[in-house]
Amino acid sequence: MCAYHSNPTEPSTGKSERQTPIASALTQFDRIPIAIFAADTDGEIFYTNDYFLQIVDHNSSAVDCYHGLADLENLLSTELIRPARQTIEQRTNFESGQFIFVGAGGRYYLLSISLSPLMFGDTCYGVFGILQDFTETADASESLRRRIKELNTIEEISQALHSTMKTDDILRIILTGATCKEGLGFNRAFLFLLNEGDNCLEGKMAIGPSNAEEAGRIWGEIPPGNRTLSQVLAAYLQNVANHDIEVNRIVRSLKIDLSAPTVFRQVMDSGHWCNIDSLCDAVVHDTGVLQALNTHRFVVVPLLSRGKSIGVILADNLITGKQTENNTVHLLQIFADHAASAIENAGLFEEIEVKAASLEKANLKLEQVQKQIAAIEKSSLMAEITYKIAHELRNPITIIGGFAALLNRNLNPADKLSEYGWIIVEETFRVEKALAEVLNFSKSFALDRVRCDLWEIVAATVDVLEQTHSPVAIKLDPDDGKSPLYVRVNRDQTVQSLRDIIEAVGSCLPDSTPIRLRLGNSEATQRIELHWQIEPEEHERVTSLLAEMLDTRATGSSLRLTLAFETVRYNGGEPGLAASAAQDKYLFIEYPAMEE
Repeated sequence: MCAYHSNPTEPSTGKSERQTPIASALTQFDRIPIAIFAADTDGEIFYTNDYFLQIVDHNSSAVDCYHGLADLENLLSTELIRPARQTIEQRTNFESGQFIFVGAGGRYYLLSISLSPLMFGDTCYGVFGILQDFTETADASESLRRRIKELNTIEEISQALHSTMKTDDILRIILTGATCKEGLGFNRAFLFLLNEGDNCLEGKMAIGPSNAEEAGRIWGEIPPGNRTLSQVLAAYLQNVANHDIEVNRIVRSLKIDLSAPTVFRQVMDSGHWCNIDSLCDAVVHDTGVLQALNTHRFVVVPLLSRGKSIGVILADNLITGKQTENNTVHLLQIFADHAASAIENAGLFEEIEVKAASLEKANLKLEQVQKQIAAIEKSSLMAEITYKIAHELRNPITIIGGFAALLNRNLNPADKLSEYGWIIVEETFRVEKALAEVLNFSKSFALDRVRCDLWEIVAATVDVLEQTHSPVAIKLDPDDGKSPLYVRVNRDQTVQSLRDIIEAVGSCLPDSTPIRLRLGNSEATQRIELHWQIEPEEHERVTSLLAEMLDTRATGSSLRLTLAFETVRYNGGEPGLAASAAQDKYLFIEYPAMEE
């Protein structure tokens, strides 16, 4: 529909005559779905199309209410006169930002205005305006954003539910996700689980305030800011857990009889959610539970797992009084389905844990018996086999080494064969040394274990280190006035293994670093501790070396050290690394305590 401010039935002025060809040209825009208007150089509007009138909710006869840009500026509540004048004078285009306009029918529009000079030849006759409508695009974007948020909410809640196998944690995650604003945003949520034996629903947990004052306290203590649901869960859970919420106490005392015709039975039987939004409907369904919870506008969704209802979630907006939309209830139902599976899985997991603990206890007892039997067999069999093998290998290795040394005496030292000969001599010497350690180990392995005092064992070890001129400096805490620390071990094995371990630790430390030996005990164990003081920059290197040394899977440990640790374990001990109160690492060896 064309609109002209000059009345065509009246004689035309010069100005209207100039506008008429331009206005006629504008008729091509009458039916297009874009709002078009045109104004002359005095700011008088002389053309609008149908879509423009549709947006401002007026018919063609009403367009005379808007004679000029000033009227349109007031209507749209956005600046028009100044940018129109600038467009005419400077022959430039103008783009406004987006703004909201409420039409006469109450509909909201998201609009923007584009202005261009209205040129005819070299003469500017006014401005050409486009009122761009972004409402549908904005609505679609908002709908998409909402859907993405819903999917993200479901994903984050699902991940949170699968992050734990503890039923109480799962229940709290369920209710927190339903009530926090980053989740579904209900004011309160109550969870009831099915008791098949009593044919009733039992209240298990609730989250949410019982009154406006409590709501203000809880919500006020939640830190502000934009956070994801995953980030908010921990803070929200901690915040709610710090309060003895009244509704949580009430819900645990509630039982809902499923033989009565209530909304709860309806939801459990049908597997479909229910949105109660009126006092009349609430009264019909009230069995005392709704009165106890002080609610009459609420939603109930079933917890469905494998097609079976295992409980319900009741949620409401008691504090804000906000009406619950059905799409929110639908989202709560999707969430409840994930929650039901997590609850059932947690129950199965807890049953398995109980059975596994019982089985582990039985296996541990069986393993202890087997170890005792195996240790007896191993000690005698290993001693015999290793001694025979080592003895059989030692003789030919000694002969090979001696023969190689004899050949070297008759060879020119500069000859390549002489170099190979010395390699044979050195390597046979290494093998002989390793075999000697195996023979010493196997000879003592089958010896009986007797009661020994750790103080005496440590003192004997220090004496051996001093007599062999060990490069490791040892400091032993004095034992004056200290009670004996009795253990059942093979004394010779324990002394030898402790000596080897001390020398291995000493090789990891910077030169001349003393090792202080300390002894202690608890009700069940007696302990030898190896302490040292080194520069802070050495801590990481030394700790790494000691950890590798203690790793039974490591392949770089020497045979001597491997045998030392095996000897400790054979005698019932266990080596390890620990940290002192000052966070300094130290090595310890623990043996089972023996009564005096």
